[in-house]
Amino acid sequence: MKLALVALMSTSLVVIAWAAPMEQQHVVREYEDWRHESNDEMIEALKRFGHIASPKVESVMRSIDRRRFIERPIMNNPYWDIPQSLGFGSVMSSPKVHAQALEILKDYLKPGAKVLDIGSGSGYLTACMAHMVGPTGKVYAVEHIEDLVAQANKSMHTYYPNLMEGGRVQFVDGDGREGHAAEGPYDVIYVGGAVHHYPFKLFNQISANGRLLAYVGNSRGKQHLVAIDRPYDYSDKFIGNVSISFKKLGKCNMNEYLADQNEQMLKFYDTVKNNVDSVEHEMLYAYG
Repeated sequence: MKLALVALMSTSLVVIAWAAPMEQQHVVREYEDWRHESNDEMIEALKRFGHIASPKVESVMRSIDRRRFIERPIMNNPYWDIPQSLGFGSVMSSPKVHAQALEILKDYLKPGAKVLDIGSGSGYLTACMAHMVGPTGKVYAVEHIEDLVAQANKSMHTYYPNLMEGGRVQFVDGDGREGHAAEGPYDVIYVGGAVHHYPFKLFNQISANGRLLAYVGNSRGKQHLVAIDRPYDYSDKFIGNVSISFKKLGKCNMNEYLADQNEQMLKFYDTVKNNVDSVEHEMLYAYG
């Protein structure tokens, strides 16, 4: 497959955008094949279309049944590759979105890792990540909708009580836009909702050699799936993936949380350039 490369350069920033053309026939086949009747059937389809690419992600998604985290699935089928309403104005992401996130984070979700899951919603992805980090790991799941926190807690205790042992999973009722600095820094931070701009408050809660994954952009359009890596030398790298539209994170206007975009980007670059001479921004295009 051919890739198009565009580079924009400034004194301290290199922006590289990768655009991979989609194969129309492949896309049509996928959109005709989204209605699955079981967890295993769903996983086979995700493998077939490349959303699950590793044995590690396949194993965890077979171990954690999506159905256990949806009380009232729309059309009575939680395995369809579509978002599911959770009530309370919230939705559960489609299986392909969860699979893509786990693939991007899999090398960081190691035994003993500490994870912050922001906008944890149903708790499904929380369970997947807890399974991957093992008994010595920790996953802090932050959700601002109190009823969803209770529902996710109930699902976890009912169907996967082993993941709650030893405090491996801890649900937190709070504003995820602030992160959860009290238990940081984190090896992995996953933001399960759209933020209008780069999440600066979360940036400082990434551990050395950790990764933050967030959907950045206007909640009424598409967002960039941005991974911020923090190696031990504190050089930061961004990997983007044009994705589907996500609901914005939080319960108030994002403008109250982040100011004008240009001002925020300048603030961010000032933060980064204190640690490195350049930033690489890669955007790997794929359909969501």
